[in-house]
Amino acid sequence: MSFTELVGQNICWRAVAPSRPRLWKKGQKFADDQPHMFFVVSGRVRLMALAAEGSEKTLWYLREGCCFNETPSFILLGHDNPLVMGDARYYHECVEDSYICSFTGEEVRKIGLQKPELLLNLCHSFSFKVTLLSQQVISLSLESQTTRVCKFLASRIVPGAQPLRARRD
Repeated sequence: MSFTELVGQNICWRAVAPSRPRLWKKGQKFADDQPHMFFVVSGRVRLMALAAEGSEKTLWYLREGCCFNETPSFILLGHDNPLVMGDARYYHECVEDSYICSFTGEEVRKIGLQKPELLLNLCHSFSFKVTLLSQQVISLSLESQTTRVCKFLASRIVPGAQPLRARRD
């Protein structure tokens, strides 16, 4: 999953996105504790995991039509208790200049009341992301960088191929 690219997962959010997205320059980072959800209009953003000992892993790349940092919106919609995601910290980073729209948690809530199908879309895409993470947990934690690079190259030789993946059983 380290090199998975998600495209168009939340394309329906384009209809409610502000007409003037903000330009985020290559290298700008989004912390995982920001109270905003973001929508990629154009460009490329990657999700990084930073472990307690300082190692970083790229989890996936997001392109046009994808939302990210939706977790705070789910918290706002459900509980006041923050969601803890283990010891790792996560952040998103622009890997190229990108146009990105921002939604506050309150805006997501209001949009969800008016268009519940958009919240359903968020649930589906979030579920898809969690599934990807669970399928690759062994690869992310145990495989060497060399093995992961070889899998990346294998996926580029045959576009759309899923290189060998460790099974959870």
